[in-house]
Amino acid sequence: MNDLILLPTSEQAVDVEAALDALATRYKGAGGVGIDLLNMLGAQAGGLLSKLPAKVRDGLQDATVTALGQAMKVAHSSRGVVADQPGWLNSAVSTAMGAAGGFGGLPTALAELPVTTTLLLRVIEGVAAEHGFDPAADSVRFDCVQ
Repeated sequence: MNDLILLPTSEQAVDVEAALDALATRYKGAGGVGIDLLNMLGAQAGGLLSKLPAKVRDGLQDATVTALGQAMKVAHSSRGVVADQPGWLNSAVSTAMGAAGGFGGLPTALAELPVTTTLLLRVIEGVAAEHGFDPAADSVRFDCVQ
């Protein structure tokens, strides 16, 4: 989380070329075997989805957008109840939840996925708040989901 690139305030000059170079370097360094495997699995899943009828694909997309919107609402509303947690705790909890979901097979994975997604959205929103963004702003919440 310390590698986040902060946007300058209005008082600071912006070196767009340097910022783009830094982003490109970071993007190139973010790869690895794990990322390659995830990209391969994502491509296979995308290929399967493209074989579905358009009406089914549209329904899945609508359901996904709705589910992510609900998860973001829950994540945001939890900010008033539970304080942001340290990064190590967020990592430990999300790892444990993912492991538990995977251990039980598809039924537990389907039950665990919305909870883990909500937790991750909450963590992303917390990082945005740490860096001075207003987590109540619709644009910030939209960016958190993106």
